[in-house]
Amino acid sequence: MELPWMARLGYHRDDYSDVFDYKCGGSLISDRYVLTAAHCINEDTGLIPVSVRLGEQDASSEIDCSFVSGKQVCAPPPVDVVIERIIKHNNYGEKSLQDDIALLRLAATVEFTDFVKPICLPVDAKDQKKDLTGKKVMVAGWGRVANGIGAGGSKVLMKVSVPVSRAQDCASAYVPRQLVISSEKQMCAGDSTGDSCQGDSGGPLTTAGQVKGTPRVVQQGIVSFGPTHCATKGTPGVYTKVAYYVPWILQNIEP
Repeated sequence: MELPWMARLGYHRDDYSDVFDYKCGGSLISDRYVLTAAHCINEDTGLIPVSVRLGEQDASSEIDCSFVSGKQVCAPPPVDVVIERIIKHNNYGEKSLQDDIALLRLAATVEFTDFVKPICLPVDAKDQKKDLTGKKVMVAGWGRVANGIGAGGSKVLMKVSVPVSRAQDCASAYVPRQLVISSEKQMCAGDSTGDSCQGDSGGPLTTAGQVKGTPRVVQQGIVSFGPTHCATKGTPGVYTKVAYYVPWILQNIEP
């Protein structure tokens, strides 16, 4: 599986059946924790994820198969894990939309396979100080692939390469919405050629990098919010900057 750290957050339906609605994404960062956005959890409205699904590529298929070097390779069925505890950043504000980050502690230890494994975080000082402006990064999820009424989420995990915007350009784009963009806590990416969209919230923004000299995919951002119409020229999507929150993440995870 190409993106084995991708997670889908499952929410109870109104009838509390065994069938979940998947409304947000996330990323597996250890065998007990998933990283996501704080706005994917709202106790006041009952928007509370209860389960995490790992190892899924195509939601319309029971088993995901692909061809590798001419041979069909099929993944095991997706893994569903109950959420034991939700740790939402205390400073998250629904009006400011800053500190949009949360951890989900899973009730069981996840077994790593070729189809389920964690993503790396920018824990090295060099990675945390890296300026990504103008660089291409990748965002993935099962969110909308089109604007408009009735446009639903994708059944298949999608990915798109997007450019990182200049901090000042992003800040200017959100002045009309009276939102302050913090270059320390947030980063912006996307343009009219590609963007994250509704349903991608909580998912990872990633770069190819190295960890201790070994090539790895590193999570740089968490899908937070964006323009009303996705992929709007001049208004990039806004992402929680993971590097800033590495100390918070490390302080809030347990063995």
